[in-house]
Amino acid sequence: MKRNRLAARSRSHRSGTSGVRRAFLISAGLVLALPLAVSAQNTPGRVVPVDSLPDVDFPTVFALEPLLVTATRTPRSLFEIAAPTARFEATTLREFAANNVSDMFRQVQGLDVVGVGPSQVRPQIRGQRGQRILLLSDGIRLQNSRRQQDFGEVPAVIDVSSVERVEVVRGPASVLYGSDAIGGVVNILTRSPDQEGTHGDLNYRYGSAGGINKAGGNLNGRYGRFDFKVGGSYRKADPYEAPSGSFGNITLEDPATVNDTGVTDWAIDVMTGFQVADNHRLFAKWEHYDSEDTGFGWVDPALYNPGAPYIEIKYPFQKFDKLTLGYQAEDLNTALMDRFDVTAYGQRNDRELVFDLDLTFSMGPGREGRIETTDVNNTEIETYGFRLEAKKLSFDNLLWTYGVDYFQDRAIGTDVSNTVMTGFGPFPMETTDSTPSLPEATLGSLGAFLQGDYEFGTRGNIIVGARYRRASSKTYETPGLEG
Repeated sequence: MKRNRLAARSRSHRSGTSGVRRAFLISAGLVLALPLAVSAQNTPGRVVPVDSLPDVDFPTVFALEPLLVTATRTPRSLFEIAAPTARFEATTLREFAANNVSDMFRQVQGLDVVGVGPSQVRPQIRGQRGQRILLLSDGIRLQNSRRQQDFGEVPAVIDVSSVERVEVVRGPASVLYGSDAIGGVVNILTRSPDQEGTHGDLNYRYGSAGGINKAGGNLNGRYGRFDFKVGGSYRKADPYEAPSGSFGNITLEDPATVNDTGVTDWAIDVMTGFQVADNHRLFAKWEHYDSEDTGFGWVDPALYNPGAPYIEIKYPFQKFDKLTLGYQAEDLNTALMDRFDVTAYGQRNDRELVFDLDLTFSMGPGREGRIETTDVNNTEIETYGFRLEAKKLSFDNLLWTYGVDYFQDRAIGTDVSNTVMTGFGPFPMETTDSTPSLPEATLGSLGAFLQGDYEFGTRGNIIVGARYRRASSKTYETPGLEG
């Protein structure tokens, strides 16, 4: 679509590589000269004519800049994007042995994480987090409206071993993605088959920190117009250990277990694609993630503040499924579009959240009171949506990106709260309440967007865009809630 821009970049790379090539030649010459000199010393009187040396065809070296697509929805060089961005490659994720993509955020200014453990770490961008950060997988939203505003969705639902790269926009991207992207965007881009034949890999990882055992593998292939990919992993991680020392107003005399920071989880993804015609492709993808016994890390208060309340927030299980269908067309060269993409998806997120509180307090000389509360919340959230997007290059330097997106969440939840109080009478007092905390409801959002990207000169871009959004919600009759 941007052949003129890409050609210009290619010429600039060629013009700047002569020095690199000369340096390469000099280095190679030194390497070749060393064995020749040693050979002459070991063989007295032997002379090697210069004309007899073999001709070596040294390749030209090109320095290619990484391209990003999330910030503008078009492959652009990192230095040509006005918004602050960051990019993490699959090789970097493997080198750092990341448990999920959020682990890499600690390496970049303006990025941070919230939470602890291999699965519950969530991204934070310039102080913004939760529902102010849009989490995407291959450009399609992962979030839902029932996640707590402070937390948002966990990136762990996408297996890190299936990730090709991660692109992060450190700032607003609401025109292209909607109001959820007011604080930034995290786009997890997964692998796709790009070579003929069948290829794959198997991997196993053991980490002494946290006692992590993880095994996984990928198999992908391409045969003519047909391509496929299958991947999966299984992981079991023990809780973290906190070292002794002082942490703010908490002091640990000995190392302590950080409870609920371990996890047992597994993931699988299957993708298939078919090239219907030149520059026209259909694809389908299914993803599943399943985790058990993980939560928000905590240290037993008896180790640093005896008498403090015992609080535990834990996910006994979480299951995530997603099905995506898509169509991609390139080089259309019509009056309205050069490229067209349409993606439809459905996802289901089931989880159980348990909140435990144990509080003991004095009620006078020789008397103690105790309150034990356990709240159990089960939530099933189904999300359906689509995104239609088109691009058109006008006048060789004005790129239009426009389209429509829609999603609808439907949430069904149940709550059970059990409280036992002792010390207030001769017998324990126990109450149980099954009133739902929220009604069954749907939330729908329809958006239309238009963005113009005008390029002037070799270093200038003006990007202007607008989005229209209409959101609506509806509650349904819910057992336990009246009115």
